[in-house]
Amino acid sequence: MLATRCGGMAAFAKDGEDALLVDTGSAPALAAGLMRLCTDAALRQRLARSARGRIERECSFTRRMQKVVAVYDELANARATS
Repeated sequence: MLATRCGGMAAFAKDGEDALLVDTGSAPALAAGLMRLCTDAALRQRLARSARGRIERECSFTRRMQKVVAVYDELANARATS
């Protein structure tokens, strides 16, 4: 994946690990990133594997439900102590 360092993408994607991030407003940086991805199959595959693994770990239905349960548990504990 190639993205700019803006909004949520900069907070979510890890540059060089599961994405290539470039500065916003830089057409040369965007072009260089695209060229790098087009010419480096190993990099594309590594980024794709890493990104998919991260999404499966952090954004799966099971993980989302664990986060919901944690919120409810926290609310229940706060109510019990008040």
